[in-house]
Amino acid sequence: MYRSRSTKKPCPCQGNLLKGSQAIAVAVFLLHDYNLRFSRDYLDSNAHLISLMDNNSPCLIVGLGNPGPQYELTRHNAGFLALDYFADQQGWSLSAEKWQGQHGSGRLARRRVVLVKPQTFMNRSGECVIRFADFHRIKPDSILILHDDLDLPLGKIKVAAQGGAGGHNGIRSLMQHLGRQDFARLKIGIGRPPRNEQGQGVPIEQYVLSAFSDEEFTLFNSRLPLIQESLELFIGHGAAQCMNQVNGRT
Repeated sequence: MYRSRSTKKPCPCQGNLLKGSQAIAVAVFLLHDYNLRFSRDYLDSNAHLISLMDNNSPCLIVGLGNPGPQYELTRHNAGFLALDYFADQQGWSLSAEKWQGQHGSGRLARRRVVLVKPQTFMNRSGECVIRFADFHRIKPDSILILHDDLDLPLGKIKVAAQGGAGGHNGIRSLMQHLGRQDFARLKIGIGRPPRNEQGQGVPIEQYVLSAFSDEEFTLFNSRLPLIQESLELFIGHGAAQCMNQVNGRT
């Protein structure tokens, strides 16, 4: 026989049940609290990933060198040459000019990547770079500088998360204008000029502003794919992982 709802015995727990809207609110609160605690714990132990998790955080890659055809294939322009190669491989143009720099941009690893070649001459590179860094609100750990390095053997590639100028005028200018030295560098070894038994050799300034020999340029070109891989690692995973996977391979 049909029995009306009013005659049903109440559930023993009915008084303890929340109304539908209340139950939903509590569930949302508990889920939010769990996710918040999980997120905090995760980020506390993975602080270096915070900026990489922000898809709106752009990355600035700078190649150092001197403008003009007379310097195009010189040792001091290794940073320019490496950045040109990377841009070509990505299909990005560096033809735009602003703030005394040639520049271009694209997206890689879900991040916007800004490429810059200062046209201020090496010892004033910071004047250009600070404008791009400020305009795009670049975080220090999202800056990578490509430059030649006398203290590394020819063809050696080394990534460093920070450091001093090491006698490099371009890096010195960047440190001066950025007001810090905790930005990453990808160092491209060009070696030091050979010296005779009397310790005499080509002056450093003349050496870095001279063109690569054919043999040197062939070796340099053979390192470009590794430099491209290094930039992709830095953009996608940061300096630490880039150093772990690149340093020691040449």
